Amino acid sequence: MGNHAATLPRRRVSGRKKAVAALGITAAAASLLGSGIYASWSTSSAIASGSYNAATAGSSFSETGTNAFDTAVSNMVPGDYTVHYTDLNNDGSVAQQFTGAVDGVGALAGSGGLTVAIDSCSSSWNQADGSCGNSGSVTAVLPATEVSATPAVTFGQISGGSSMHLKVTITLPSDAPSRLAGATGTVTVHETAGISATGSDRSAG
Repeated sequence: MGNHAATLPRRRVSGRKKAVAALGITAAAASLLGSGIYASWSTSSAIASGSYNAATAGSSFSETGTNAFDTAVSNMVPGDYTVHYTDLNNDGSVAQQFTGAVDGVGALAGSGGLTVAIDSCSSSWNQADGSCGNSGSVTAVLPATEVSATPAVTFGQISGGSSMHLKVTITLPSDAPSRLAGATGTVTVHETAGISATGSDRSAG
């Protein structure tokens, strides 16, 4: 007999084993991708806004007259009056709308009693004669009205950091009823300021 190498039988790999092997290769590839070895290059960036600053609100009265608003007055008779000067200030950073009201306490501020009138001057008041100085114009903010009516007041718009110059006149009417003899009362002027929503495009600052 000649020398012939022994022929080993060929092992057949089943379809199931092929599938398992393929899955193993796929898992290995996925593992390599997950590790970043085959990851795509990437870049990123960001954009930041400028500083945003909300408007401030604020308001106040500041007396400008010689005689303070809370000066006590005694022995008033019909026809007597007091005049007080005050600035209504917009202490905020933008224009605000100002409204208000007047009310009183005590019988003298009740029916038939004290009245109140409020005027504004576009310039400064000349307190020596009560006129609006520097050829300014006068606006009747509140015509003479009984305090007992608790009248509402519309002062209007005041720009940020500006003031409205007011003259407040409180009078005991010449026809005040005799039942008010010896009566007392106080008067309070209120103000409220508010910023209105504008919906403005502020993209340019």
